[in-house]
Amino acid sequence: MTQRAYTLRLRGSDQADPAWRDALWTTHEAVNLGVKVFGEWMLTLRGGLDHELATPPKAKKKRTDEELAAVVKSRRILLALSWLSVEDEVGAPKGAVRVATGRDSNADRRAKVVNALREILSDRRVGKREADAWIADCEESIAAAIRNDAVWINRSACFDAARDRVGPSLRRDEAWDVLERFFGSREAYFAGVELDDDEGSKSEKAKDLVQKAGQWLCDRFGEGKGANFESLAKAYAAISRWADGASACRSGGAALASLAGDLKRFRPTSDDAQGILSLISGPGHKSATRNVIASWGEQSGPVGRRDLARLAELASADAQKALDSVGGKGRRAWSDQVLVDLESACGFTYLQVDGAARHSEFAVMLDHAARRVSIAHSWIKRAEAERCRFEADALRLAEVPIAAMSWLDSYRATRTVASGALDDDGGYRIRRRATGGWDEVIAKWRRAKCTTAQDRIAAARETQADPDVEKFGDIQLFEALAQYGAECVWMPEGRVTADLLKDYVAGHEARFKQRRFKVPAYRHPDPLAHPVFVDFGTSRWEIEYAAHAAAQPTGKRKPTEAEAKWLGTPRGIRLGLWNGESVQPMELRWSSKRLTRDLVGQVGASNMAGVPRADRLGRAAGGVVDTASVRPAGLFELAMWNGRLQAPREQLDALAARVRSYGWDDRARSMRKRLKWLLTFSATDIFRRSSVLW
Repeated sequence: MTQRAYTLRLRGSDQADPAWRDALWTTHEAVNLGVKVFGEWMLTLRGGLDHELATPPKAKKKRTDEELAAVVKSRRILLALSWLSVEDEVGAPKGAVRVATGRDSNADRRAKVVNALREILSDRRVGKREADAWIADCEESIAAAIRNDAVWINRSACFDAARDRVGPSLRRDEAWDVLERFFGSREAYFAGVELDDDEGSKSEKAKDLVQKAGQWLCDRFGEGKGANFESLAKAYAAISRWADGASACRSGGAALASLAGDLKRFRPTSDDAQGILSLISGPGHKSATRNVIASWGEQSGPVGRRDLARLAELASADAQKALDSVGGKGRRAWSDQVLVDLESACGFTYLQVDGAARHSEFAVMLDHAARRVSIAHSWIKRAEAERCRFEADALRLAEVPIAAMSWLDSYRATRTVASGALDDDGGYRIRRRATGGWDEVIAKWRRAKCTTAQDRIAAARETQADPDVEKFGDIQLFEALAQYGAECVWMPEGRVTADLLKDYVAGHEARFKQRRFKVPAYRHPDPLAHPVFVDFGTSRWEIEYAAHAAAQPTGKRKPTEAEAKWLGTPRGIRLGLWNGESVQPMELRWSSKRLTRDLVGQVGASNMAGVPRADRLGRAAGGVVDTASVRPAGLFELAMWNGRLQAPREQLDALAARVRSYGWDDRARSMRKRLKWLLTFSATDIFRRSSVLW
């Protein structure tokens, strides 16, 4: 089903007051600055990953030496591309951490990046032999091309600088405090991708990390103590031990009574489900074990050995999870510095003196930053997977003898000078199409009468003129190979073969293509050039539509006169916006013919027929005649309507070009004031329930 979205044009409730435009821009700019700061921290934390992670954990199935070497190589490459990051030049850090640029020559850039990797390994006390192995595994990947407007950044050096600024609490393994939240497990960070899965990148782009971001904020900056995971771990372990040794019980209640008796030292409040659940409870704590205990409380039937074995397994797993979470909540010196940097960039604080924490506002910023870094990491893995596709062909170069390799290299150098060829591979390349018809040429050269260079040239030209030979290759190459001295390429040790030339060409083509897949560049958020657009809705920045609020039951509460007036404005909307001093709701107006027609214009009494949308197709889907009054089914039952603040990209691009050339001059400020602010709205839940394809 295609999700249908609506674009709403925004304007102030008082058109003469320009404050609404300033508030929209200030909010947009603040969010982009906050996303940029947290994104940089995530990149820097990746730069601190330990080189020992290149050694994979033991697999269930023993790997062969070749398989292990391939896994180690893959992990080394991903670590190297975490320490050395490709980023857009405008947003990237300046100074000594800039290793090379996309404008450097291939040779210079390659040397700079390889030397940077060698220095990183040296700083981490990696021995020379192992460092050489790292370079051999990673060189082709880090020597790959990058965009002209991109730069290589030494994020390992950035991590070292951050540790100097924060202190020793920023250990290398602290990086996983953030990375595991958003990338999954450590092994997921290194896991490969399926190139044939076209949905892979789409799912990464669509990934909503706002809840994970919110949880990280709670753990690091929340004032609540959270669950006592040490106590939980002990209780879960005791439950697991009891389930391992218990006998089948006649009912769930009997099983719980037996369990409560075994847990007396933990002092359960009662010998039923509620008493046991009190031992494994905590703020926001959920577990599979709790679900089983609760279900046993309502189970009149027997509890058998299979039920007990399942409880033992679940409780053991929950005990381990609780142990892993011990000490997981609380402030850290380095995370406090992250917060200081975020607050300094966006201009407002997470905690307020006289109000609730700005949890949702910061969660949106962390969500977008995590999404950007996660997508960049996925694209890096996809590019490496593409490079691996050519690994087998690249290995064919090893089959070419030194004499044949030297002759073909010399031929390429001669053709480079003669043709003035300059490309990403350093000069003239013998491409696969240049070898078209080579097998037929070799077949003629095998004839007994084909003994001299002239005989071989004549045979090559005869093959070129043969209409049955499709896509004939480069006659100059074949004529050069026909000369005396070139026999090492096609007749090594007196045996005529076409394989050496094909191996040479296939190997060089593979190496070229491996370098050709550019390392994806991370784009730092920018309010104009690479904007992040602010999300409003549940767990996000505050939003309220008057049409939606007016349809909600008010109970006994009587709205004030001002509130009643706003509720009577169907196109009214309130957005929580940062005005430079505080985050406050601001009343705006929206306009959208489609939304008015489909969702708002036909809203009425509850006894009207419900349809997916109040248009012709929606009426047809609901079996309603065109003249009947209808209402959009389920729309007003949603807890909240969402929105995303945007501005036309062409306007932002034009403003970015102006600011790059002239700074924020009078014209640039005038262009900013003329931005046509939009809000995109999509009632996702309703669309999913609809059976109509749009």
